[in-house]
Amino acid sequence: MKKLRECPFCGGEVMIWESPVFGLWFIKCRDCLASMMHEDKNKLMKNWNARHEPPYNGSVPAGNERLSK
Repeated sequence: MKKLRECPFCGGEVMIWESPVFGLWFIKCRDCLASMMHEDKNKLMKNWNARHEPPYNGSVPAGNERLSK
């Protein structure tokens, strides 16, 4: 089984389980309670682990000029 990444919102630990009543898989953060559900466990894990990471272009974002020194 693939490892789940931390919560994208708070960095907290997450848990995964299947609901026998609804036939769905759930992932939920133990800290901020962010959650996601899907009927397919593999798709759920893939979607949870997906992150948007813009390419680094070498520049420092505006307002953070002091970081570039």
